[in-house]
Amino acid sequence: MRGKNDLYAQVIILKLLLSDGNFHLFFHDIKVCFKKYKVHKMILGKMGFPENWERINRIKKYTKSKMI
Repeated sequence: MRGKNDLYAQVIILKLLLSDGNFHLFFHDIKVCFKKYKVHKMILGKMGFPENWERINRIKKYTKSKMI
């Protein structure tokens, strides 16, 4: 990870902060953008995105009550 320069970490934060519906819209738009402009895996890697970045939807939100 690259800390605050890691774009993927910021996308994870959005996943945790946005409602599921809003994140789904954002996630769809970012995938379309990457495909439209043919962002190469090398560039995604430099932005901190792992090869399986599209699996971000599997990240679960946990509330304090679920952790206890």
